[in-house]
Order: sequence, then structure tokens, then C-alpha cells
Amino acid sequence: MDYKLYETLNRLPGIFAIAATMFFGIIIIVIFIVRIFQFPHLRQKYWQHDNTQSIPTRILKTIIFLLLAAGLIGVISYNVYKMKNDPPKFLVAVERSKEPPSILICQSDDITFNTVRYYNSFNSFVNYPKQNFDLSGDFKLFQRESDGNCTFFNSTMTMDNPGGFYLLGFRKVLLELFNGMSGSASIISVYIGDTNNEMNWNLPMPQGNKFSDVGFLLASSSGIFQYTETWHKALNGINYRGFQITSIGNFLFDLVSVDDNPMQSSTWIGLIAPTNVIAQVENPSLTLADLLSNVGGYLSIWAIFGFLFGVKKANPFGFVSDFIFINQDKAKLRKELDKMKNDRSSKLSNLEKGEEDNAIETNSLSNQSIELRNLLAKYYVDMDFYEHAVKTPDV
Repeated sequence: MDYKLYETLNRLPGIFAIAATMFFGIIIIVIFIVRIFQFPHLRQKYWQHDNTQSIPTRILKTIIFLLLAAGLIGVISYNVYKMKNDPPKFLVAVERSKEPPSILICQSDDITFNTVRYYNSFNSFVNYPKQNFDLSGDFKLFQRESDGNCTFFNSTMTMDNPGGFYLLGFRKVLLELFNGMSGSASIISVYIGDTNNEMNWNLPMPQGNKFSDVGFLLASSSGIFQYTETWHKALNGINYRGFQITSIGNFLFDLVSVDDNPMQSSTWIGLIAPTNVIAQVENPSLTLADLLSNVGGYLSIWAIFGFLFGVKKANPFGFVSDFIFINQDKAKLRKELDKMKNDRSSKLSNLEKGEEDNAIETNSLSNQSIELRNLLAKYYVDMDFYEHAVKTPDV
């Protein structure tokens, strides 16, 4: 699945919810179709019921229903369009650095790259200059079209301790050291960039994706620099890294303690790596949860429809009794009705049967009960399952 679609659907929970809803909906539709063809009383219930409202009320009701239905379709279509076409939303977070960048080092012909030392932090470099990791073996020769005197460090390792300090050592060529030649200043170019395959290090100014800025420094003498790193986490699941380099100043002490041979390296470039990075995270403009929330908010408007035209009759039995567990719920209903009859008979046996006034009053109440029942059945309570269960002994 496309990672953008995966994020838009709220990842695994959203996909599971869609699958479960579709499965449940298909089952309900199949059961409904089968039972409609199986039982005539259900067809009468859904297609041949009488309407107690006047013609003007029914016309207005139909018009408002169509308007609300059109609005619902419009809301769903608009939100689906936003999910598909709107640009992503951005969130900014601060995260821990995880891996070193790729580093390309190029220098003029009168100076050569000599060594790379790595410290867990700049403080470690200041306090314990000889306690370092030699990364010289990880820097390989790199041939560029514009400059062949380059060395490349393509980092794919993960740092246990984010941040750190890189110390790059360079030395003059022997010809200039012994003869005291005064030529042009030695130039050192350092490029810091992402490690993904979209980087093009062969260009005079290396570049990558539009989110992968390359940090660049140009030095002619020793100095300390600090680079900042930013992440752009795209919806396609790729993390693009951008870099910028700023100058901090020069070394305030002799670097002889770093190297036992002071003549081995004459120029030092220090790079302070950040511990934390600023991450710009892309999020879908509208997710599945947002769409359901918006649709649910619109459906609340349908309360106006019930306010204007009333609601349907209550159905105390529901879809399961009507379509699935028909025999089981029918048996339970008859059992409850028999229980009610027995309770009523026991109460009547305790009454004085010889009193004529009571008999007349009972008949009157019985007639009122029948009228009330008919009224409730016609306007308020869905009695379809009750009638079907009482009148039909078998399914």
C-alpha cells in the first residue's frame, strides 16, 4: 500500500475499521435481501405501510430529505477530495539525532587530507583529546568531474550517542614545507549532506532532493564549525535531511596533544554535530477519522428533520429479531406473554366476580386498552414483530 494512503487511513487501526465495517455491512445486506424474499410481512412493512401525514407535509418532507441527502453527499465528496488532493499539514518536533551525515572533503593540490578523529562530544575533545575514534579508514577516495582530490564518508551507521565532534586533519605537501614556497592559500571544501540515493555528489555544489539541503564550508586555515540538521519526514515514508554550517571560531590551544607527531597535520577542521534536530513532519490534510468526524457532525443536522416531521415508530425488537434469531426471539416473546396472562389471571381470581359494577368497569377499561393499543400501533410503536409472532405459529 502507498505510504501516503496508509497514513491517510489512520494506519492499521483505520484499515482494520474499514475492513470490519465492510464485512459487517455485506452480512447485513445479504441477510436483509434473503429475509425480504422469504417473508411477505417484511415486504409489507418496508414497502406497503400507510402514511398518516397529509400530502403537503409529505411533499415538504420529501423536499427537505432530498436537500439533506444532497448535502450529505456534498460533505462526503468534499472531504474525500481534500483527503486526496490537499497539501499535507506540517508539524514541527524536536528529535534526537540518530546517524552521522555523509561528508565530502575536497582540497587544493598543495594540501592533503590526513586523518579523522571522532569524539562523543566537544567537551570530550577538550578534556580528553587522545580518547577518540579514528575514522580515517571510513573515508574513501572520491573522483569528481570537477575535482579529483576528494575524500568521501558515506555514513550508514547509527550512533549510540547522538551528536559528537569530528576533527579533520590536513597536512601540507613536502615541497612547500621544505622549500618555503609562498603560493596561493590552501583551500579546503567540506560538504555535509544526506545519505540517501537521491544525493548527487558529483556536481560542483552537491545537491539532493528539494528538502535535502547540503551544508558547505570553505576554509583556508584551522577553525571550528558547527552544523545544524533538519529533517523533513514526507508522507511517502522517506526522511530527508538538510544541513547548514556556521563558523564558531578558531582553536584556542595547541593541537599537539591530539597527534603524537605535530608535523603530521598542520591544518585542523573541527565539526560540532548536533544532539537534537528539528523535524518537519508531513501529516495528511484530512484523515479517515477526520472525515468520519465531519460526516458525524453533519448528520447531527438531521435532528432538525425529526423536529419538523417527527421520528419513525419505535422498534423494540430490532434487526436481529426481524431477520436473524426469529424463532428464538418469537419463543421468548410468547413465553413472556404467557407469563403476563398468568399474572393477570391470578389477579382476576382474587377479585369479587359477583360485583356487576366492577365487571362493567373492567369491560370499559378493556375497551380503552384496545383503543390505546391500536393508537400506539398506528402512530408510535412498531408492532410488526408482535403481530407476526402471535398470529404465525411457524416461521
